[in-house]
Amino acid sequence: MSTEEALWESGRGARARYATMVLGVWLFMSGLIWHHLAVVGSLDWVLGLVVIAASILALRRPAFHWAVVGIGLWLLIQSAVLPHVQETTVWNERVVGVLLIALGAFPGSREAVRAPQK
Repeated sequence: MSTEEALWESGRGARARYATMVLGVWLFMSGLIWHHLAVVGSLDWVLGLVVIAASILALRRPAFHWAVVGIGLWLLIQSAVLPHVQETTVWNERVVGVLLIALGAFPGSREAVRAPQK
């Protein structure tokens, strides 16, 4: 693999990690701001923090992208199993879960890519 191909692969994975960080912030904030049952609201903001942490770790250790996929799956299951006060919170969890699964599927580079030296 050429350096240019490695940089492109790394960049695509990094963009996916940054996008999952934004989704983690959104999930955290929605868990605090929206009207939830105590359990669901707590799970949402805790999972938001876990998404942010897993995304940061995945920037350095690409295998952590599977943690993001797992959290997305958990959100889909949570939205189907746990009782919710509002239908919008159910759909919020489903949309965020699907996006986490899709973005978490980008593995990024297998090794750390360094900028070319001049």
